[in-house]
Amino acid sequence: MIIIPLNLPPEAQIAWGKYTEAKTNENKVKLMENYLKLVPHHKGMGKHLAQCKTKLAKLKSDLQAEKLAAKSRITGERWMVPKEGDAQIALIGIPGCGKSALLNYICEREVTEEGEFPFTTLKPTVGAAYANGSLLQIIELPGIIEKASEGANNGPRIFAQAPYADLIVFVLDLHEKPVNQLELLIDELQKAKIKLNEGHNNFIFNRTGKGGHIIVGAEKYFESGLSGVKSVLHHIN
Repeated sequence: MIIIPLNLPPEAQIAWGKYTEAKTNENKVKLMENYLKLVPHHKGMGKHLAQCKTKLAKLKSDLQAEKLAAKSRITGERWMVPKEGDAQIALIGIPGCGKSALLNYICEREVTEEGEFPFTTLKPTVGAAYANGSLLQIIELPGIIEKASEGANNGPRIFAQAPYADLIVFVLDLHEKPVNQLELLIDELQKAKIKLNEGHNNFIFNRTGKGGHIIVGAEKYFESGLSGVKSVLHHIN
């Protein structure tokens, strides 16, 4: 909480009033920057200025996270989420395990609606958050069910996105046999030829200019090598 000094100049008081009425982070950043220009910079204002600068830094980080999430938002029939920020994190779990609640908690805002029933998330939902100065892109993937690797519940599309992530996080509902959930997730990922805990070996798509691709590093990324990459390409809209 920012404590407001009683001896602020009139123009600074007006500027603070406008800041408190702002609704968006973009406006709050602009108005806070303007307010700081009007506050006297002397020893008596030291604590107040420090609080305001800390708040401004938080507003800027939140604004950047919002812009990243908006840029990555899935629209239409598109599923694949290009990597933005410093790292991409994928939240994976069975339907109704709490992925949406976790995404909202991490991002400190309502990125997605938390449904009362399973299968609320039908497409990847993208949020963003800061951690230790790094901007993280967080993707909630639709729920994984048995035989997802064979095509159930858009499984191939989910597994086409998963290898892009720098980190895959398993989200478990501790009230519903969590060990069984974990075994299901690991089993389906393995059946989809996605390796876990073996490092992040990037592969690169280089367009040839005539609709083709040169693919580098596929044999390190998928157990099935080029056929695994072809499977990914097949599910990219």
